[in-house]
Amino acid sequence: MKFLFWFGVLFTLIAPLIIGLYFGDHSTSWLAALCGAFVSFLAKIGDLAELSLGPLKAKMREKMEEASATIEQLRHIATVTSEATLANLIAGYFFCWHVP
Repeated sequence: MKFLFWFGVLFTLIAPLIIGLYFGDHSTSWLAALCGAFVSFLAKIGDLAELSLGPLKAKMREKMEEASATIEQLRHIATVTSEATLANLIAGYFFCWHVP
């Protein structure tokens, strides 16, 4: 990929000069410069994607940790609530059946 990147950089710098000076066609020299820049960009797109995903990965990791903490809190609340409800049901069952 380094070869492709440097080829794109050299093409961006040299091809428009040759086309513009030798052939006198300025619109084609702009097109050649854009094509060379595009090739250079595509050669480094993996590095750019890795850079742009860095902060996004950190935010996603933070949100996942928050979600895990919330799930643990909900599990604790559900356990306490179910224990209290079960104790209440058991007490009510014995109260109804054992009262003369």
